[in-house]
Amino acid sequence: MRRAAARRIRARGFTLVEMMVTVAIAAALVGLGAPSLRSLLARHAVANEAGAMLDAVRLARSEAMKRGGPVILCKTNPLAASACSTDARVGWQTWLVYADANRSGAYEAGEPVVRAQPTVPARVLVTADARLASVRFESTGIVLASSAPDGVVFVLSPVSGAGAAETGERAARRQLCLNSRGDAVVVDGAGACP
Repeated sequence: MRRAAARRIRARGFTLVEMMVTVAIAAALVGLGAPSLRSLLARHAVANEAGAMLDAVRLARSEAMKRGGPVILCKTNPLAASACSTDARVGWQTWLVYADANRSGAYEAGEPVVRAQPTVPARVLVTADARLASVRFESTGIVLASSAPDGVVFVLSPVSGAGAAETGERAARRQLCLNSRGDAVVVDGAGACP
């Protein structure tokens, strides 16, 4: 009787074939889910960065109104993120918000930094008009851009492994629209700015 019970206990496992089929099915399911997971992570990264930029724009406007003087949002070179850049080849991956205490329009050492993004955000490419070097917020809340008198558009796109914007991720793209009155909004996808 003991031998019969021992045989029944040994017969309760998986065979090698069953285990291989289970692993193959699991691998197929993971393979099918990976692209959608990558897309979800890309959308999430872009949405987070759009929110951070929107917060910075709103903070710059409110600080200008609170301080009674200009506050400037400028792009910086990631290699020298403590100074504004006017180089058209430099994008808006890193930026700086500072109070323009002497009203010169250029960042000078000692001027109060309100907020800065000194590191390049992972998986997100931030672009704008190549001529746009800074956005100036006046004490009235009005915006003066260095290139566009009626508004500014920042485009945030997911980045591929090669560092370029992914073309197939149009749905993950966001636009931060800022009009000359200082109103800012984030628009999903390829929608038009209001």
